[in-house]
Amino acid sequence: MNNSPRPIKILVKPSQPIDLDSNLIPMINIVFLLLIFFMIAGQIQSPQTTEVSLTQTEKQEKYLDRAYQVTLDANNQWLIYGEPYSANDLLSKLQQQQEISPKDTLNLAVYVDQRATIAQLNKLLSTLKQLEWQKVHLVTQKAR
Repeated sequence: MNNSPRPIKILVKPSQPIDLDSNLIPMINIVFLLLIFFMIAGQIQSPQTTEVSLTQTEKQEKYLDRAYQVTLDANNQWLIYGEPYSANDLLSKLQQQQEISPKDTLNLAVYVDQRATIAQLNKLLSTLKQLEWQKVHLVTQKAR
């Protein structure tokens, strides 16, 4: 008998190239789903044009982002979207807005600085009552 070692044949399959693109597709899908989720779930709000220190509250209600913005700053100055108005001009501007917009979609977001006087706010609220303004949101910041 011949004791010489016999060569062993090993069959090697040709290697297939690794397709990295197919491994990235699920990750890309998840990233896009997360992006869509945060776009839908996020609250989009127009930026406040003036620096106003809001009053704090425990419960914060959501109001419509398309509400008409009126601000009473620390100097008791009335602003509509950052543009200053006197009390009489504010009244006429609110009347114009009331005539332009349908009553069911008319919302007013009032930003009041915590250093402003309550007398100025009462003037606005009584004016809104006279105008029969339907939805008024007094905007505050959530207490920490």
